[in-house]
Amino acid sequence: MTPPSPTQKIRKALVSILIIGLIPLLYFVLTTTSPSHREKGKLLIVATTGIIGDALEQIGQDKITVKALMNPGVDPHNYELTVQDGDILMEADLIFYNGLHLEGPMHTIFQKIAKRKDKKIYAASDTLSPDDILTDPHFPAGKDPHIWHSVILWKQAVLYISEQLQQADPDHAAFYKANTEAYIAQLDELHAYILAAITTIPPHLRILVTAHDAFEYFGKAYGLLVKSLQGVSTTSEPSIKDREDLKTFIISHQIKTIFAETSVPSKGIQAVIESCRKEGYLITSKALLYSDSLAEKNSDAGTYIGMMRTNVHHIIAATQ
Repeated sequence: MTPPSPTQKIRKALVSILIIGLIPLLYFVLTTTSPSHREKGKLLIVATTGIIGDALEQIGQDKITVKALMNPGVDPHNYELTVQDGDILMEADLIFYNGLHLEGPMHTIFQKIAKRKDKKIYAASDTLSPDDILTDPHFPAGKDPHIWHSVILWKQAVLYISEQLQQADPDHAAFYKANTEAYIAQLDELHAYILAAITTIPPHLRILVTAHDAFEYFGKAYGLLVKSLQGVSTTSEPSIKDREDLKTFIISHQIKTIFAETSVPSKGIQAVIESCRKEGYLITSKALLYSDSLAEKNSDAGTYIGMMRTNVHHIIAATQ
């Protein structure tokens, strides 16, 4: 492996500076030494996840430049800030993140950025009522961050994102508002589609077994019981007891399919499948669900609406 160059060492050190909170110094150095991510005449907006990035693109379209820090398939619970991320964050006009500790250790960094007068940073989950947010005492924030799996809740986040964008760029506020209204109509159609699709599943089969507990909002919104191998976060490995408990549940409820996820390693799921097989019970895991990440752009699940429809299609197919 080629040893890092002096420049690479310096830039890595600068990211450490960001983490301990000396953001003004980092801003000065990076904005004078790094290539620009900005397009002339457009706001540069950073989103942590592709899901938030997609909402911004639907609202802002060609009037803004959106940079999502996390690529398709990336697990946000374990994401670590890179040197390039530091560049983009310091150059951004606005920053949007999910909140509720979805982004793991980046939460502390965002809190420090929020104290700067020249930075506008928003958590999409801040718009929700505490009564809307599911709790999980085993997760650092005590709350489930996977709010986008309820289209109704995600509509609120989209409206909140739009409001901040309109305030930051009043010259294009009417454009953003019109796009938001059109997109909200599409989300209403999506919500109705999911409700109708789930009713085609016999009630006793409305059970969703997944790799980690990212679908509780989905289950609550659309009437499914959700069981998972891991909890809300993927930062810890499931125990032998976790696997045994899930195996027992699968066999007792005659579950046909257990879903792996695109942003979570499949070895835990494969261990459960093997454990069921040893008991003489066969279960499949043919399809993947998109839990914390979109697919590549221009693919069926490359947008939020496409992702949700793809997940529903896989869930319905698993019950046939």
